[in-house]
Amino acid sequence: MKFTIAFLFLWVFLSCNGPKNTVKTSDIQSNSMKKDYYPIKAGENLFDFVDKSIVFDAKIAQFPAQHMMKMSLNDGEEEKHEYIDPDTKYKGGQILGYYFPPKVVWPKEQKATIKVYGSLRVMSAKGKGGGTHTEYYLEIDKVELAE
Repeated sequence: MKFTIAFLFLWVFLSCNGPKNTVKTSDIQSNSMKKDYYPIKAGENLFDFVDKSIVFDAKIAQFPAQHMMKMSLNDGEEEKHEYIDPDTKYKGGQILGYYFPPKVVWPKEQKATIKVYGSLRVMSAKGKGGGTHTEYYLEIDKVELAE
């Protein structure tokens, strides 16, 4: 009986005060400001920069294409997504960008050229027609109007 009570006490203590496997938006903000972003150059393929922090010119997509969606795990703040069309000077097509609204503020002008800062990621899953489908997405740190 004493063992059971001690076990329950320990379990409650650890579940309330133990390490958390969540990501806080404040942690993301402070880490993103320390990153060095590689500026994608004309003719370079965006998709050659997986797991790199990049910055490139783009527009908010006016005609979103179908994309795979990633699972989002965080500490309760709702992660949003935006469809992004990279400038035609780059190789690569439309990409889905994920962000936290308090951290990333989008320009009011929907057709404006923007600079998108973030980390490129990749995911793969079973394709609708069979085989494996691979898709790229961006974890967005910051968006600003291009000059």
